[in-house]
Amino acid sequence: HRRYVRVLRMQEKKDLIFAAALTVQRAFRGHLGRLKYQAELQRTDTENVVAACILVQRALKGHIGRAMATEQRSARNSDLFAQARLGNVRTVEDILAGLIVGDEVYE
Repeated sequence: HRRYVRVLRMQEKKDLIFAAALTVQRAFRGHLGRLKYQAELQRTDTENVVAACILVQRALKGHIGRAMATEQRSARNSDLFAQARLGNVRTVEDILAGLIVGDEVYE
């Protein structure tokens, strides 16, 4: 009878140790799962920020490009009208044909 009780207690002790090991494993695996989930959230947040930055950059580049084109167009038109007032027909034709581009300004 004593031997039977001792065997039962040893089996109970083994079961408790096994249950404790399972509890530790479960807690550790849950922690690893949360770490993986948090890393995934951080990655998607970073991707969203980068995508938003790209959209803003694209909008600003378009705005700056349109502003530069408008500025060049107005400079070309003012040069065109100045040359027309001076009576330089050849220069006016060159400007209208697009042969004079950029910073070239006739006097």
